[in-house]
Amino acid sequence: MEEGLAMTLTTTSDAELEARTRAAFDRFYDLMARSDPRRTLVDSAWTCRDVAAHVLDVLGRYTRRDLTVPDGLAETPFEVGDLNARDLARREGASVPDLLGLLKSELEAYLALEIPLDARFPFHTGQTIDGAGARGNMLGELLVHGWDVARTMKQPWPIAARDAVLHVNGGLQVASGWLDPTATAGMQFRARIHVAGGRSQLMSIDDGACTVADASASDGPVDVVVWARAVPIDLLFLKRIGLPGAIRRGLAVVGGRRPWLGLQLPRLFLPV
Repeated sequence: MEEGLAMTLTTTSDAELEARTRAAFDRFYDLMARSDPRRTLVDSAWTCRDVAAHVLDVLGRYTRRDLTVPDGLAETPFEVGDLNARDLARREGASVPDLLGLLKSELEAYLALEIPLDARFPFHTGQTIDGAGARGNMLGELLVHGWDVARTMKQPWPIAARDAVLHVNGGLQVASGWLDPTATAGMQFRARIHVAGGRSQLMSIDDGACTVADASASDGPVDVVVWARAVPIDLLFLKRIGLPGAIRRGLAVVGGRRPWLGLQLPRLFLPV
């Protein structure tokens, strides 16, 4: 990897992000071309065709708006769902071949954008994300929605650990926007999260609010210490797998004053 900039979880570069996004897109494109567009996803009302349309719309949220202002973003997690539904309705009737053609041109427009990796930009739910996190988020859209389609089509879909680290890097920066305020009302605890391939992060939850910071900048005891491989912790917080599946794939609570709270952590966040 080229020398790059230090981000929340890892260090990356424009060259790495472009190469990994192109590789993920090629896989996603090939999968979508072979999928049954009418097949309904496992655990979702969307079809495979809807996934292609959604990924096209997410690319458009980068290429067709001013990234420095919040216009076009959702204020709450529930409004993200409404935004997705409205976008899908606009593309009702579009065929997968048509969508794939648009995806190719939109990807090139996306990759041509100048997004400084250390600059911060507005994100959904009133959060901000740096350029590396934003690029990692788009990488994750391709890989995770590809995972959805591949699972439905009963095809293998391996996700590289490094790709998951780049996606989690963005997710941690905006995680507080998806904290469930009801589930965390009155709750106070601190979790040190070690993601393999990244720097340790400290997640602090305090009565419905959440912050994430570099754990090296903090001191004092924590309630939960979690160690995880990047892929299972990514899929867990995106509600693609449950806690037992994440544990089988490489997630463990390894310490803390109240380690049992680590088992509750995924339930404290709303679906993405």
